[in-house]
Amino acid sequence: IVDDEMIMAQDIANQLARAGYEVAGIATCGEEAIQKLSVSPVDLVLMDIALRGEENGIATAARIRENYDIPVVYLTVHADPDTLQRAGLTEPFGYLLKPFNARELLATIEMALYKHGVERRLKERERQLSTILDTLPDSILFKDRNLVLQLCNQIYCERLGRKMSELIGTTDFDRFPPELAQLYVSEDRQVIETGRTMTFTRPFPCPDGERWEEVIKTPLRDEHGQIVGVLVATRDITGRVKAEMESDRQRQMLRTLIDALPDFILFKDKNFRYVFANKSFLDIYRLTEAELI
Repeated sequence: IVDDEMIMAQDIANQLARAGYEVAGIATCGEEAIQKLSVSPVDLVLMDIALRGEENGIATAARIRENYDIPVVYLTVHADPDTLQRAGLTEPFGYLLKPFNARELLATIEMALYKHGVERRLKERERQLSTILDTLPDSILFKDRNLVLQLCNQIYCERLGRKMSELIGTTDFDRFPPELAQLYVSEDRQVIETGRTMTFTRPFPCPDGERWEEVIKTPLRDEHGQIVGVLVATRDITGRVKAEMESDRQRQMLRTLIDALPDFILFKDKNFRYVFANKSFLDIYRLTEAELI
């Protein structure tokens, strides 16, 4: 309990004790509250907005929000819009307008603890999801219906050579050259309009040079089946593409060498059908490869 009116603070402490709560302490100023929290963490803070001293209740609550995962409920006699607006920036879990009775006090505390528990579980799920996404070898991103980037994993950030904080909230036109951005946007709109998954293989510009990627774009739906955006998964297949290009190059080189030989070179399958003939054979018999194979 943080309140510079000791009689009020003690009365609140007594009401909570009768309801079965353990009061960890009473602080009369912001600095004392922060000091007590650093020594003995608590489940909830009741904070008077209008604390006297160098730091009022709103400033103290902001410090608690920044440094501790503890819900704050404001106690106030100031219900004017300006005060409530400034207090709202600290994201409190409730307000109690003085004077209040025991029923209002307990109901507000129970609701604040419940909301904080839900929020903590959601944050834990988000953390787990983020960990899973960051361990995947693919880059993952989600764009909403307006094609604004709402989520991405670390692999995607590394491919673009930018921080996640710089990417969230941007569009393709903020991240890529206009012609490339227009291509991506056109694909995304087609996915949203048709509700179908699309797959592409194409080059991808990177800070260290061009690479190749396999892209899967899938419409993401809410619990009502409505499309809310596009989920994009891209896999770096540069190694595979380069290996295929090298294999094609070697095959072409081998074909050039065989065609340069004056001897006839023929290949037949197990059914004795021609599957290959070199240029010397084709020229002598005045055949095309399509006519022979």
